[in-house]
Amino acid sequence: MEIGYDEILKGATATLGEKKLVLTETEAATLLGMTPASIRMARFRRSGCPFIKNGSSVRYLLPDVVKYLLERRVDTKKGGESD
Repeated sequence: MEIGYDEILKGATATLGEKKLVLTETEAATLLGMTPASIRMARFRRSGCPFIKNGSSVRYLLPDVVKYLLERRVDTKKGGESD
């Protein structure tokens, strides 16, 4: 079964309890399955999810978080076949 953008968005909305477009660092970390410290370190290394910086405030757009997750999805082969 292929999971798409809409399914992840629906799950994110259920996790957050409301439909939000702009997420705090803690909310984004929760959706990514990371700690706030881990998402902060990824941001520092410029290796994580795209973010918005406004002064000292850091925010994440929900569509960016969903896209980031989908881009890192790894499909496995059935039956344990090797490459």
